[in-house]
Amino acid sequence: MPSTIQIAIDILLALLTGGILLFFLEILHLEGSVSREFKEVMNPFYHKLSKYLVIVNHYSFSIIANRDDAQISMFKKQIETLSLKGMEAAMTGRDISYLSAKDLDSLCEEVNNIWYVLDRGGQLMHNLKLDDRFNKDEALEAINESFPAYKEKPLDIELLYDLSGRFYYKVWEPVQHCTHNYEYFQSEEKKARKILISGLGLTLLSLIVIMIWVDMLPVIIPCLLVIVSSILLATGLKQLYHVSYISKRLIRSTRDEINENHKSVSDMWNKVVRWFEPIGLFLLLIAFGWQCMDEHSQQMKMEGYLYETNEKLVAIWNGVYDEALHSERYNGNATVAVNYDVLNNHIKYWNEVKKEMSTLEKQSNLFSLIRVVLYVLGSILIIAAKWPKNTEQRQ
Repeated sequence: MPSTIQIAIDILLALLTGGILLFFLEILHLEGSVSREFKEVMNPFYHKLSKYLVIVNHYSFSIIANRDDAQISMFKKQIETLSLKGMEAAMTGRDISYLSAKDLDSLCEEVNNIWYVLDRGGQLMHNLKLDDRFNKDEALEAINESFPAYKEKPLDIELLYDLSGRFYYKVWEPVQHCTHNYEYFQSEEKKARKILISGLGLTLLSLIVIMIWVDMLPVIIPCLLVIVSSILLATGLKQLYHVSYISKRLIRSTRDEINENHKSVSDMWNKVVRWFEPIGLFLLLIAFGWQCMDEHSQQMKMEGYLYETNEKLVAIWNGVYDEALHSERYNGNATVAVNYDVLNNHIKYWNEVKKEMSTLEKQSNLFSLIRVVLYVLGSILIIAAKWPKNTEQRQ
C-alpha cells in the first residue's frame, strides 16, 4: 500500500473516532440537557394552562347571557374556541400536549382577548352569568390546585376575568420566549447534526472506497477525500460551538437576550474570519521560505553527488593514466587512437571546477537573493495592508 494512501487512511480514522463521533455525541448531550431544562420550565406552565382550560371548558357549557347581541355572541364564540383546545385536558385529566411556538402564542393571545373583551366590554360582564345546574367540582378543583389565591371567590364571570388577566401576565409572559428559543436551538442543532452525519457518512464511504480500490485509485483521490472530510469536520465544529454557546441559559433568556447572544457569536466569528487572510498570507510567506530552504537542500545534495562522482572519476583516471604511462599503449600503436595527454588536461579536480563556475554561481545567488527580498517585501506589505485594525482606528 502506498505511503500516501496509508496516511490518508490514518487521517480518516482519526477524523472518524477522534472528531466526528465525539462531536456528534456532544450534540446529543447538548440537546438532552436543553430539552430537560425546557421541560423543567414549561411543565409547570402547561399544568396551569391545562387547569385554566378546564375552567374555561366549564364556562363554555354554563355561561348564560341576559341579552343577545353581536358582542355577546362573539365572546361566547371565543370561549367555545378556547374550550375546544382544552378538551384534551378536560377529557383525559392530563396536561395538554406541547404546542409549537406559533400555536402557543395564538392560544395565549385568545386568553388575553377574553380579559380584554370583559375589561373593555362596558356592561358585558353584567349581562353574563353562569348556570348553576352544571357540575362545578372539576372547575373548583382546578382553581384550588393552580390558582389558590382565587379559591375563596365565587365562580362567576368576574372570576374568569381575573383568572384570564392573571394567567396572561403572571403565568404566560415570563415564559413566552422559551418555546421560540427552544425551536431556534432545535433548528441550529439539526444543522450541526446534519453536517456531522454528512461528515460521518463521507468518512466511512471514503474508507470503504480506499480499502476496496486501493491499487486502482490515484493518489489525488484519497487526498481530496481527506480534505473534504476535514472541511466538513471544521464546519461541524463551528456549528457545534454555536449550538454550545446559545445553549447556555437559552430557555431562561429573553428573546432580546438570545438575539444578542446570536449577534455576539456572529461578531466573534467575524472577528476570527478577519484574521484568515493575513494569517493565510503569512503562511504563504513561510511556505516560500520553506521552498527556498528545500531548493537549497536539494542543490547541496546534488552538489554532493557531483563532488563524489568527480572524486571517483579523477581517481579512476589517475589509475588509467598512470598505467598508460608505463605501458606500450602510451608509445606504441593502439587499435583505437587515444591521446592520453589531451584527456589528462580535461580532467580537473572539484576545486578547479568550482573556481571556473564561480561567476555563474555568484550570479545565481544574487538572483535568488533578489527574488527572496522582493517576495518577502511584497508579502509583508500585503499582510500589513490586510492586518485587522481596531474599530477606533477604522473610525
